[in-house]
Amino acid sequence: MFGRQNRLTVLFSALALVLASNSAQAQKKETLAFAHGFAPAQSWAKAAVKFKEIVEKETNGNLTIKLFDSGILGEQRQLIEQIIDAGTNDLTISLEPLSAWVPDINVYQMLYLFRDMNHLIKFEEGAVGKDLKEITKKKTGLRVLTYFPRPARELSTTKTVVNSINDVKGLKLRVTPSKAAIAGWTAIGAKTVPMNWGEVFTALRQGVLDAQENPFDHMLARKTYEVTKYAARTDHVFASVYVLMSEKKYKSLPEEWQRVIDKAAVEVHDYERAIVIKEDAEAVAKLEGLGMKITSPDLEPFRAAAKQSYDDFPDLKPWIEKIQAIK
Repeated sequence: MFGRQNRLTVLFSALALVLASNSAQAQKKETLAFAHGFAPAQSWAKAAVKFKEIVEKETNGNLTIKLFDSGILGEQRQLIEQIIDAGTNDLTISLEPLSAWVPDINVYQMLYLFRDMNHLIKFEEGAVGKDLKEITKKKTGLRVLTYFPRPARELSTTKTVVNSINDVKGLKLRVTPSKAAIAGWTAIGAKTVPMNWGEVFTALRQGVLDAQENPFDHMLARKTYEVTKYAARTDHVFASVYVLMSEKKYKSLPEEWQRVIDKAAVEVHDYERAIVIKEDAEAVAKLEGLGMKITSPDLEPFRAAAKQSYDDFPDLKPWIEKIQAIK
């Protein structure tokens, strides 16, 4: 009996020590740096603030988030490098710059690959999207905490009313310096002009460009409606942006805090999505109120033409086929 009591005493003492150790670990103080390149009024920046609020509330202020917005600490690629190489940053919001480490990320740039927003969401939340996120983690050491679907990219023009694909033929169109965007719009018939955004407004006003493409809320925020009076619902790109965190830092935190971060990621996804849906609808109404004429051309000819460009990207073919197969 005495031996059994001794064993029980030792067992309970050990259990108490483990519990005390876990409690002490959970009560430690730590700060995470969350740097991104977006202005406070943008939905992604608002979501970062919400993430901070949730994490700090759920950890009783023991895990704090220090936000750096508006590119204060650098551009998107620099912020990623600060996580991967320097360890001076812990979280950021980005997508396209990840292609420097994960070329597969370029699949998001293919025109008309995603049929609509529902198709994009099924990809992100299904096995194919999860595979891409896992590859991203393996190649970069970055955990994708969540994703934010972006509004569809649309076309706006200075003089041409786009009622069909024929109206796009020969348009001098500003595109991002993306091989997929250049190939896709060339296949559709536009004359693509890769150009830094800072030059676009003047180029449109002076006639160097005939058109540009962006979501409606960007057209409103960047005031391109002043120089492009017409727009078309081309819905040519549906894509997301990732909320990224150092996997090493994530794993170093108590499991209790990891669960808080995961919970916060889910909540800010829903929070940001609601903002975008509301702001996109408001942007369309405001643009029309400012005199912009918005048309809805038949998109099947656009899709058929753009798909001809997919052959230019054999390395992305496996992803393209998997995404196309999602119903």
